[in-house]
Amino acid sequence: VVDDIQNDFLTLKYDKICDLLYSNDVYINLVNQMNDNDIMLMITDYISAPKVPDLNQEAFDKIVDAAINSGDDSRENCWRLAFNYEYYNLNFDKIIDYYISIRDVWYLVELMHFLQDDYDLDGIIEKVIETKDKDFIKGLLNDNFIDSTLGALQIEKLKEQLWILRNNNILFYILINFIVYLRWFLYRWT
Repeated sequence: VVDDIQNDFLTLKYDKICDLLYSNDVYINLVNQMNDNDIMLMITDYISAPKVPDLNQEAFDKIVDAAINSGDDSRENCWRLAFNYEYYNLNFDKIIDYYISIRDVWYLVELMHFLQDDYDLDGIIEKVIETKDKDFIKGLLNDNFIDSTLGALQIEKLKEQLWILRNNNILFYILINFIVYLRWFLYRWT
């Protein structure tokens, strides 16, 4: 009981200190001077930041752009932004589209895993299928977390698309050979 009281007291002190800091004119002035990259770095310095600035969708998208353009850490920075703003009712399409465009299975599955209850995973699967990249789709299907992230129908949709992509070349080859033999047959009999 004493530990609970001490923890509650420390939490109240921490919250009060944060409130005083965030309403301080010097702090506000410094934050207003920060550019998108500075804010992104401040947030992504933590896997889970203790306090993140309230952002609207437009400001969040600007910070995501800064994360995408941040060089070697861009994938991790985007993931940390999404993780820190998971419960802020923001749209993560820019991050999802980035991971799909660079074909990063690991980060995409990680992102889908913690967004699975609040996001349209069917829409993400459709975007993945639109890539027509069989190695990317195969990588998703082979990921360890995919079974606990996607539903059976979503996994089946990916498997079906992979089958189509694998067998497209065979079907095309059969069709071409059929046309060649048909032309040969018609030429011989006319």
